[in-house]
Amino acid sequence: METWDQQLLAFIIKYKEAVGGACLFLLSWYMLHRFRVFRQPFRAASTDNGSVWVSRATVLNLIQSACAGIEGGSVKRVQCINKRRLLLLKLYISLDVNQSFEVSSMRFQEAAKNAVTHCLGALKAVRVDVVLDGVKGEYINSKKSVASTGLLTSVSGTESVKSSENSSTVPSAGDVKSEDD
Repeated sequence: METWDQQLLAFIIKYKEAVGGACLFLLSWYMLHRFRVFRQPFRAASTDNGSVWVSRATVLNLIQSACAGIEGGSVKRVQCINKRRLLLLKLYISLDVNQSFEVSSMRFQEAAKNAVTHCLGALKAVRVDVVLDGVKGEYINSKKSVASTGLLTSVSGTESVKSSENSSTVPSAGDVKSEDD
């Protein structure tokens, strides 16, 4: 007695051209449908006078220009997902090194939401999700720099104290405080 998966495999092998053709047809229909839906504008609101339609490219350009003025990061990519009563925006951002992700994401969320609601009006609920996609710049650890200056003064502290007794005092290794103290 063969199990159902063995029977299915035997059927696929026997009619492989027909099964392959059907799968290729369904895949191409799905891709064409997604492409057509992606290019169509979406309905922002309906009123008694008619409907308000907005293209995705307009919304994406609006968000890019609104978020361009925010310091400390930049928007790499924007994804716009239209649901029945919700416009979901995903911002993929790249931050500068010494920026807080929490504060910067709030700035980007506020700018994108204000731009869309100002342009479209309060016709549809807007949700903005922020995804950290990269960090620009070099990270400099302040604890290491303090420790290295303390190590430098302890090694050459005796010579520098003798040479600078008249002008200023050089702190010893015990006087240097790190951020943990």
